Formats: sequence, structure tokens, C-alpha cells
Amino acid sequence: MREWPPFRLMMIVSDERGIDDAVELAAGHPSLGFGAMLRDPDHRPLAVQALADAARRKTIPANLTLICNSFRPNGVAWLHLTSEQLVRMRELMPLARAGGPFGASVHSVEEALLAARRGASYIIASPVFPTASKPGHPGIGIDGLRAIASAVALPVFALGGIDGGKALACIDAGAYGIASISFFSRDARGQLHGFLDDAASKLHPLPDISQRTGMPVVLSIAGSDSGGGAGVQGDLKTFEAHDVFGTTAITAITAQNTLGVRSVHPLPARVVLDQMEAVFDDFTVAAVKIGMLADGDIVRAVAAFLRPRAGEIPIVIDPVMVSSSGHHLLDADGVAAVRDELLPLATLITPNAREATLLSGIDIVTGKDVLAAAAGIRNLGARAVLVTGGDRPDTMFGLRHSVDILDDGAEPELFSAEFIESSGTHGTGCALSSAIAANLANGLPLVQSIQRAKLYVADAIFDAPGLGSGHGPLLHRRPPQ
Repeated sequence: MREWPPFRLMMIVSDERGIDDAVELAAGHPSLGFGAMLRDPDHRPLAVQALADAARRKTIPANLTLICNSFRPNGVAWLHLTSEQLVRMRELMPLARAGGPFGASVHSVEEALLAARRGASYIIASPVFPTASKPGHPGIGIDGLRAIASAVALPVFALGGIDGGKALACIDAGAYGIASISFFSRDARGQLHGFLDDAASKLHPLPDISQRTGMPVVLSIAGSDSGGGAGVQGDLKTFEAHDVFGTTAITAITAQNTLGVRSVHPLPARVVLDQMEAVFDDFTVAAVKIGMLADGDIVRAVAAFLRPRAGEIPIVIDPVMVSSSGHHLLDADGVAAVRDELLPLATLITPNAREATLLSGIDIVTGKDVLAAAAGIRNLGARAVLVTGGDRPDTMFGLRHSVDILDDGAEPELFSAEFIESSGTHGTGCALSSAIAANLANGLPLVQSIQRAKLYVADAIFDAPGLGSGHGPLLHRRPPQ
């Protein structure tokens, strides 16, 4: 299971003195999360085991996490792999003792994408600057660090040639934290304390959802998928994976499987309204996700019900209009009603290229067309538009990528993940939008909600169970915490 690291500052130590330095530093800054990577330069398991034993004999502060390089001794949760070990991960994991969270060292965007695919919880990008430990390597530089941080929705630690000023520059470039061999040592304490004072305001912790009172409730207004991979069935699985309680208002009954949609039977708009009223009368709803609405009467009923509530809770709309097999899931009257009545209520709408064309009237061929369509949809009243690109992979960094583009009124933002060749893609749009809604219900900001949702969907495609004879379902599972 992927787990978010509780540390932002990682000390790489190879002897007992380094462990003592880590304990002293963490104890002196209890509000910051520290990691101590126990590393043997020759990657010998027995040497790493000895360091772990020495560390366990000490009083480890609650804000100090032990990480073992190349080998996971008993009693140590976190493992770190070199880039070479990452490539050979499947054959090495029995020795490394699989079963817990791990991170990996990377030197390029391609290696960072591989780490994300393999389930890493964080990555170390190195060397950012020239360093004596890597003679002859010019370093990836701030631009290289920024490219890696932009390419993956994972915490990225900067390593290599780091001092106080460079550390702050790395944080500004998108680094989640700093890793260093020498910067955190006792000999560098003077400039380190200055950095910690300056960095305290920038190293904001992730929202702590473990301390919330009650479980957030999210309402899915969508159709039923008899195949179980999309619609309210897929939404409920995604909600559970994100620790929110899922409720539903079913709009239509579909007969479908992995081979396609056989029939669609819309429910009366009054029945849909009754379901929404029943949920809101008894639960405090933290977010709403809207999927297939089937016809114009249902669209107008949903819009009328949500209009007085739109300013109070996030509303994420996945404008399900055409299935991947070409089956129309919303009639022309419904498309017009979505454009005129529902869009102005949206916190975020997540159309794919075909849906963006239907809503904006702009044929999408190039990246400029995507930007124009997104701007056109936002001008209809949506606060933010995410045009998804999983159905039209682009080539970036020499690899095929799925690129989603966000227009929220500021500079357009790109969310990229490696395009995964898979037949297990049924329900990706539902999973993305419902994961975003769940993240918003959990208190995350919009951009971070999208980043985490995109990573969740990539994992779900990569681990698809291979069911059915056509486009099979995702594997809905717990996302990174």
C-alpha cells in the first residue's frame, strides 16, 4: 500500500554518530518531521541490520522515522531503493522484505515515472547540484528537479550539493523536502538552523484527516452499471478507498458489461429528486459528484435541487455523455440543460475531449484547442475545468503520457502521468471525478485533490484485475495516505 511519508527532512547516516545527530536534531525541532536513512555504502544487509539495531537501542523521538537503504530489517517500516534496485525491484523484493512503504532514488523523469508505477511513496531526485559524492556528474539542476516534481504526483526530495540557500530554492521548485548526507550533520548546524527557521513557513504539513470528527459524506448522482466498474458502483468503491462515506441518487439503470452498453433506462426525475432529498435530510453532505444524468428532465431536477447549496459544498461534475464504445448516454436536451443550468453550479467539471467539444462547440485537435475549449466551458459558469486526456495520449519526455489540463481562471496547469497500455480502463472517468470529490470532502485543496486522484487512477489501471472480455474494470483500492 502506498503511504505518504511523515517526514520532510531526510538525514542520510552511515554510522552511530549520524544516528545520534538525527535523534538530537529531531528532538530539538518537534514540530518538523525528520527521516533518518540508515545506509551502508556497499548496500550490505548485515551492515544495515547493525545500524537498525543501534538505532533501536536509542530513544527515538516521535517525529523521527527510520528508513533503511536497500534492505528492510525487522521492525523498520520504511525501505529505500537505489535507481538500479528499482529497475530490478521484482527480483530483489524478497531480499528487501516487501510489504511496507518504500521510496526510490531517481535521476530523470523516466525513472521518476517508473517509481510511481512501481508504487513508491516518495522519490529522491539527485544529484540536484554537483557534489563530491558523485564526481563528474553535473547535477540535474533546478530545472531538472522542477521537471521531475511536475511529472509525478509523489513527494520529491532534493539531494546533492544542498546548502541553506539551495535548499530553499529546491522547495520553491516543487521539492516536498530535502535529503542530505552533510547538510544535517553536526558540523553544518549553524547554516542548518538558519534554514530550518526560514523553511518552517514553507514546509506545510499535509492536512491531517485522522483528527477529523466523523466521516465525510459524499453523494454520487449517477447511473447504475450492471458490470460494477463505473457509475454509482465504481463511485462507492472509490469513496470507500478514500475514507469517505458514499451515498447515492441513481439516475438510470443500465444493462452493460465490459463489451458495451446494451440499454439505458432513465428513472423519473421525481424519483431522483426523492433520493437526493432523503440523503440531504439525514446526512451532512461534504461533497457531491455528478455522473450520468440520462435526460434533460433529470438534469433540470438536479440543478434545481443543488442550486441553493452550490456555494456551500464542492460539486464535481463528470459530464457523462458518450460511452467509450460510442453509445450516447445523454440526449440533446440533456446536453443543453447541462450547459445552461448545471455548469454554473460546478466547482469542477471533468470532460474528456469529446465531451469538451459537445459543451464548447470547439473541435479539439491540438493543445491550443483544448485550452480554448476549457476557457469556453469556464465562461459558461464553471469555476474550474479539467479536460482529461486519458483517451488521447501525448508524447512528453520521450514517453506516451496522459495529460489533463486545468483551467481555473489562473495560468493553465498540466497534470501528467505515463500512459498505461491496458484493457482495464472501464470507469476511469468515474474514478477520477469521484476521487477528486472525496479528496475535496477530506479538506484537500483543488490542485492537490486532482494530483492525488490522478495518481489513484493510474494505480487502479496498472493493477486492473483483468476481468471480462472487453474493456475491464479498474482495481479500486486504497490510495496514498
